[in-house]
This record gives sequence, structure tokens and C-alpha cells, in this order.
Amino acid sequence: MQGEIFERFMAKVSPESNSGCWLWKGAISSTGYGHCVVDGRLVKVHRLAYELFKGPIKLLNGSDCRGTCVIHSCDNPICVNPDHLRLGTHRDNMDDKRERNRFVSNPLYGEDHQNAKLKAAEVVVIRRRAAIGDSHCQMAKEYGVTQATVRDAVVRRTWKWL
Repeated sequence: MQGEIFERFMAKVSPESNSGCWLWKGAISSTGYGHCVVDGRLVKVHRLAYELFKGPIKLLNGSDCRGTCVIHSCDNPICVNPDHLRLGTHRDNMDDKRERNRFVSNPLYGEDHQNAKLKAAEVVVIRRRAAIGDSHCQMAKEYGVTQATVRDAVVRRTWKWL
């Protein structure tokens, strides 16, 4: 089984000569990290790479292996080169992000957020329409979003500052 996993893994890896990174060419999550399915579970490929090339992910500071981070020295979330990966705690990972100026201290909100589906003006209109009884379902169709997106805007789960 391990040989089959290794072959499937390597079939989706493309070495990059400039940086030394091994780029993952398979599925990539919305957070920018590669992932694949192994034994019916979704796994992050940088963690899989660590295990395939360096061995099991060990416990650090008494936490379980899920609390042990596999940290990229190259700052490239789709890199799976084992020479660019090391183990650390969550604190190590956060310190590394700060040192490399990758830490977002002012997260993006509203229209500026990369996952925003609506504009502020649309949220205002949606709330007004909901207040007079317009259907969330109909508004979702009109704005090309899910009913949950409309509901969350109306009940201020999102767009709280408006």
C-alpha cells in the first residue's frame, strides 16, 4: 500500500529548478495547500510528504500529532519537497509567519475579503428586502449566492459592521 501511495503522490509532483520546491499539481484547497485522499481520508500533502520521506509525524510538547505542524522553510504552501519541511509546534509556525512577514494582523473584511460573494451595497438592499418579507431563496437566485449567504447577511452573522 505504501508503494502505491508513494507512486500516486509522486505522479502529482513537479520539481521546480529555481527554488528547489517540489510543486503539488493535484487538488489545492481554498487555503492554498495541496490535499489528496489516502485510505478514504483527506490529507494535506505537505504532511503526507513529510511522512513518506522522513517518517511519522512525532508528538511535540506533549500534544497529539494533529497539534504538530509541518512547517515550510520555503513559504510555498504547495511545496512538498521534504528538504523544505520541518516539524514544529503551532507557536513555532506562528513565530515563523511573523518573522517572515506572512502574518495577517489586519484581516480583510467585506468586499476586500477574497471569498466575498456580495458587495456592501447589495447586503444593504438584501436586508431591506428581507425586512419587508422578500424570500431568501429568491434573493439568493438573483445575486448568484446560496440561501445561507443571504441568511447570514440578514441576521448579521456576516457583514456585522453594516
